[in-house]
Amino acid sequence: MKRFILFLIINSSLCIMHCAAQYPEYSIGVRGGTSWSFMLFNPSVAQPTMPMTFHAGAQFRMVSERYFGIKLELNYAQRGFKDKEGHRRLDYIELPFMTHITFGQKLFRFFVDLGPEISYMIQDNPISSITPQHSTTIKNRFDYGLVGGLGFEFNTKSGIYTIDARYHFGLNNVLGNSATEYFKSSTCQNITLSLTYLFPIRN
Repeated sequence: MKRFILFLIINSSLCIMHCAAQYPEYSIGVRGGTSWSFMLFNPSVAQPTMPMTFHAGAQFRMVSERYFGIKLELNYAQRGFKDKEGHRRLDYIELPFMTHITFGQKLFRFFVDLGPEISYMIQDNPISSITPQHSTTIKNRFDYGLVGGLGFEFNTKSGIYTIDARYHFGLNNVLGNSATEYFKSSTCQNITLSLTYLFPIRN
């Protein structure tokens, strides 16, 4: 945990210093889309399908003249898993901080995002079941992990439109993993497809 926080601080500081020195473009906007989630359990749990949920939030972006920048977001996201017993949905507030690298001209760009993310579970939606993955209570509402993705953007007179796909790799166990608990590990994994609208506030 301490190493993860240190990584977050160093990554954030380096990105901000680099971008600030390059006379960056600033933009803010909103985003939303579809999510597919599952959980990595040990012992494993069969999850034949991934439930389709949604996410939405706000984004701040800063891009330098050399097409290097940062993204900072505040999102509401639905995660969880679905097995033969049903769907256990976990609702989170997320704060990803990503390095943003773009390729191409200003009108049309491809981009890659990568960085750490912290999140907090605001609601658990369990179903009535005696299976351990459904009946075990939540131990850690705080989660942290890594997020990476790629996408493309259109820069128009009305604003900037982006489409991206991401993978969230959770690192903290959600359920209890003590010697008396059934699961040794239980981490959230999430795939998202998003549409974002950004309004430039400085170029």
